[in-house]
Amino acid sequence: LLLDIVDVIDVSFSDSFSGDFTGLGRESVEGIIKNDLESMDQTSVAVDEMIPDEVFDMNFSSGFDPGCEVPLFPDVMSFITGSSWDLVLMENFNIASAISQESINLLLENVFTEDHQWNVNELLVDLLGEDFEGFSSDTSADKKTIMRLSVPPVIDLRASQMRICINDMILQYMIKDIPQWEASVDIDIIVEPRVNTNSIDIYLTPIEQNCHFHIMRDNPGNLGIFDHSSLVSDVFEAVPDMVGGSSDDPSITIDIDLFSPAIVFSKTDSPLSISSGNGYLYLNMDVSNLDLSQMSAWEKRCE
Repeated sequence: LLLDIVDVIDVSFSDSFSGDFTGLGRESVEGIIKNDLESMDQTSVAVDEMIPDEVFDMNFSSGFDPGCEVPLFPDVMSFITGSSWDLVLMENFNIASAISQESINLLLENVFTEDHQWNVNELLVDLLGEDFEGFSSDTSADKKTIMRLSVPPVIDLRASQMRICINDMILQYMIKDIPQWEASVDIDIIVEPRVNTNSIDIYLTPIEQNCHFHIMRDNPGNLGIFDHSSLVSDVFEAVPDMVGGSSDDPSITIDIDLFSPAIVFSKTDSPLSISSGNGYLYLNMDVSNLDLSQMSAWEKRCE
């Protein structure tokens, strides 16, 4: 990070100023400090010294071809844009940031590797809690549904509408580790975040013509090799009802206090603004405290 003092608007002590022992007086001391700040040279700060090593414990080298900074897997050439961010500190906010979709997609590539898979039942328990009423009481340990990704998800931030594309997500139903049926799912969704005082509400809207659900293998023979693409839209529409809400409720709600103590948002009606455009995710924040050293603790809590 390069820190450069552009302007110092004001330097003022509180009423309990205790610097009178200098004999210069309060206003003189304030003026000296203001001049010193304005004359400061540009300072560089090493990010790896500010943030614990485990926060960046990921290897990004596999995503680049030597001598050419182009992701090899997945092929996201159509999602690559030039550096064209428009970062402006908006009124009522004290932090502004722009994150490129290339950075996010490379991160997703490192998280969602080809050899990684999830037990869908266990994943739903983690997301919804063990007491969720929608879980079947007769779930057998011999039966499980496995999910894996053929290619990592890709986020598209070129327009004001955020898109997430997940192509060829494989669902495989197994009994005693023997596959019974297998489906390939393509998901293309619009993500709309809305920020409230205490939460971030995320609304997911599938782009129906780009969503597909194909049965690829059917050993029992009762599903058929058909396109069940309408299931994708049906599932997204049913998510709010599944968790006890209504069709107008968000698909996902994130408590804004989850980011504390790393980021403590001010208690205002709109402490955060989230938008996209030109290949960047823009975050404008009104925070009362920011401590990047706490990011590792927040990461472990999310896990």
